[in-house]
Amino acid sequence: MIRDIEKGIGLFVWNVLLLIEQGENEEIVVIEEKMRQKELVRYLYSKYNLRMSLEAYDVEMLEEFFNKRVEFIEGCELSKFGIAKTESGLFIIPVLFSLDVESPFRQD
Repeated sequence: MIRDIEKGIGLFVWNVLLLIEQGENEEIVVIEEKMRQKELVRYLYSKYNLRMSLEAYDVEMLEEFFNKRVEFIEGCELSKFGIAKTESGLFIIPVLFSLDVESPFRQD
């Protein structure tokens, strides 16, 4: 169960899955860098005009969610998660979301 502080993350991940379905790609290094810089949500929102309102969600908390997790996946894209193509960076987003659901980061 996602904590209230991360409200909106499900809608964001749904938007990313739609991008993947539409054939959009991002380099892994770009996605990880945007996570590190706390600019992932804003970057994807502006580049792809995502179907969500930034005003409706705590964007800072969404950015923090991914920033805290980037080091967990960085460098392990293939060995841990099977993400083999350098242009498959968008797949990192639902992977990190699903890991949180499975709870390795939880401190509840």
